[in-house]
Amino acid sequence: MAYTHLSQVYRDRIEQLGERTAMRYRRDGQWFDISLKELGERIQATARALVELGVAEGDRIGIYSANRPEWTIVDLAAQRLRAVPVPIYPTNTAKQAEYIVNDAEVGVIFVGAREQHERVQSLLPRSRVLRRVVTFEDTDAAAGGAETASFSALLEVGRAAARHDAEIAARMARATAADLLTLIYTSG
Repeated sequence: MAYTHLSQVYRDRIEQLGERTAMRYRRDGQWFDISLKELGERIQATARALVELGVAEGDRIGIYSANRPEWTIVDLAAQRLRAVPVPIYPTNTAKQAEYIVNDAEVGVIFVGAREQHERVQSLLPRSRVLRRVVTFEDTDAAAGGAETASFSALLEVGRAAARHDAEIAARMARATAADLLTLIYTSG
């Protein structure tokens, strides 16, 4: 098959290799596996939820977190929608994160640890573009306002929103090699 976008390659490999382990991660001293099938389901549920939130093609999705499975899931879900992931180093200050959010026009941001969540909460009232915060940690979502949700709650929204599958497939069909895949801000 001739691919025009990286997200199409990921989608097909996930479907072809199904039960193989895609990721292995450690949490609370214990190792966990995520199969390719499970990864694909989480990517699709996240993509559906982002459509539900109004994310359009070309919209910027911030990821302000250390490496973790959710980071990759959001990155691949954004690509599936032809949205643009914008990673932010987890050690960036609130001021640095604010610059990136505003410069890239990030409308939705995913945050990892409590530090990133607190930094985003401090910039939220001043941001002209940021409208939604999603926390990877369920306990941090309660500390945010109405514009804050947990990633697990977002996944549940996506799992119940299969009506968006046709829209997601249509976006992937329109994807081209010329699409912007990601925006990376460096210290240089």
